[in-house]
Amino acid sequence: MGMRTGAEMYANDAMVDKVVSTTLAVTGIIETVLSFTPFAPVSAAGATMAVTSALGMAAQKSFRGKL
Repeated sequence: MGMRTGAEMYANDAMVDKVVSTTLAVTGIIETVLSFTPFAPVSAAGATMAVTSALGMAAQKSFRGKL
């Protein structure tokens, strides 16, 4: 229940950053694959989700100061 050291906070922050980045990247890949399906609603949903994933990745990097 004490204070965490800077190293502990940095390690936790790095782990969260990797999880978020990986999740957004995998989501973008899945949605890009969906956008190539011939069924229009699935294709549109896939394209929309891929754009959303890319925006989320940019926001995450901007928030973390890695742009």
